[in-house]
Amino acid sequence: MCIEKQLNLPGVCVWDGIHTTGLVGLYFFDNTVTGQTYLDMLEDLRGQMDEDPELTSIVHFMQDGAPPHYALIVRQFLDVCFGDWIGRRGKIEWPARFCDLTPCDFFLWGLLKDRVFSRNPLTLPDLKKIIEEEFDELRTQVEILRRTCGSVDSRCRSCIEKDGHQFEHTQ
Repeated sequence: MCIEKQLNLPGVCVWDGIHTTGLVGLYFFDNTVTGQTYLDMLEDLRGQMDEDPELTSIVHFMQDGAPPHYALIVRQFLDVCFGDWIGRRGKIEWPARFCDLTPCDFFLWGLLKDRVFSRNPLTLPDLKKIIEEEFDELRTQVEILRRTCGSVDSRCRSCIEKDGHQFEHTQ
């Protein structure tokens, strides 16, 4: 008996930010994310943030070291528009793939993947619709978002105590 399974199913790349009072943006990248497409998204995000002075005052921009995030045009934009941003070659250096300390990695993406795929999207448009609905639902859960962002401080302390080694299992 032979069971065929399609590999590399079509998907979508999603960007979102998390802060103590909510979520910032929801962006879909339909094609490969490049430095330019990531910069385009950041320019749009900055425009939205400029319309909300309260948001601008509470956001500390943090990103991992993915190649599009590290592109020179992106870093130059972040230097000008986000000041003390956190990331690879940022004003505040941050190691790549440090998922125990980044709220989107240790909380947001896992939760949303569980919620989205439990609803069994069958098409790409259906997948996007479900992602949008789940993001809208999570936006209403401000206390969870506040606690998640608040846990970064204690996670950083745990990381220091473990001399930079994995600590998630000890939390």
